Amino acid sequence: MKIIWNKLGRTGIAAGLLVALLVAPAQAGVVSELDVPQDQVTAEDGADVVESSDVTNAQATLTGEKRYISLAEAMELALTNSSDVVAAQNDLAAAKVSLEQTKGQAKDYNKLLGKPSTGMLTPSQYQAIVYAPEAMTKAVEMYEAVAELQESAARLQVIQQYYTVACNGKSEMASLYAYEKAQNQLKTVTSRYNQGMATKLELLSAETQVNAARTALDAARATTVQNKRALSVLIGLDPETNWSPSTPLQYEAMAVGSISEKAQEMVEESPTVDIARLQFEMAALEYDYESKRTHASTYNGQILQLNYKTTEVQYANTQRNTLNSAKTMLENMELARQQYQIYMSNQEILEEVYRLAVLQYENGLNTQNDIQSAAADIVSNDAKRLQALLNYNIAKTAVEQGIISTGSEQ
Repeated sequence: MKIIWNKLGRTGIAAGLLVALLVAPAQAGVVSELDVPQDQVTAEDGADVVESSDVTNAQATLTGEKRYISLAEAMELALTNSSDVVAAQNDLAAAKVSLEQTKGQAKDYNKLLGKPSTGMLTPSQYQAIVYAPEAMTKAVEMYEAVAELQESAARLQVIQQYYTVACNGKSEMASLYAYEKAQNQLKTVTSRYNQGMATKLELLSAETQVNAARTALDAARATTVQNKRALSVLIGLDPETNWSPSTPLQYEAMAVGSISEKAQEMVEESPTVDIARLQFEMAALEYDYESKRTHASTYNGQILQLNYKTTEVQYANTQRNTLNSAKTMLENMELARQQYQIYMSNQEILEEVYRLAVLQYENGLNTQNDIQSAAADIVSNDAKRLQALLNYNIAKTAVEQGIISTGSEQ
């Protein structure tokens, strides 16, 4: 059965990918989401957003056909176009064929021998009639778990990239909002300067703020386009496909209940744990067969016994690590939820602070620096709010999909 272990080498790659994707924090892009008038274009339509403010077009553009893609559709496309998933599914199909052949041969052999009891079988007869079908059955279960793990890895990649694109779109709209505020402030400062009520330094500072906002908007657009291309490649589309996400990046509460109970439920459904369990059961099966074929005290018997004990420990460790990782995911999801709500509350306060700062400046009660500071606070809070929203949606969707990572998979 060595071929089984060789083919299953890709399991570690998929498991490691799950760890890398879930451990590394997703980056939110430039700034955050803001409510916009209904007559404005959607955040994902980068080119139209720029044209609405007469900003110089960024070089990063998409030339393909416009379409909308849901998260579910993107995941389905990824499963169809992932070479790792296809390979795992083909391995599973081949294993099922081998199992049927093995069962058929065992049935014919058993019939030929007159259906003797297990205790009367020779080692070669026992291998053909008992051990081989049982081993191939375990092999099929193993390939099923590996295929599920590969699918989980593919889905998780899509979840992160898809929501990142949605986040980039909101970053574009927030950048547009910041740019328009900078333009309005420049108009105010210019008017006051012409009336001798503002200094040249204030005017230059306002102009610099507008230029910085324009640069941020172009950068946000470029980031959206580049991340769209990356997901298009991941799900098998033309990189130039001008798609937009139809599944929104938004806050929706998820009732988890007891974190411990939910984590245990996820562990019981984890393909990583299934793989560790099956490796242990296959090691036990091989050791038992060797004991019947020769004796447990032989060299092969001792090696198989050591392997059995090793996989037993690995199985126990995998269960503990997976449970710990599931709890960590759920706790981080709750933390992201709390952070998002705090930043949402802060946003209302900071917008009011900015409004008052503008009024005070217009009445000569503060300086241009005060307004720039208030604007910078809004941008900073936006980034934190959107980062929390992005992390919450990734964690929430991963939990809904039953995807977790464990330290033992690294």
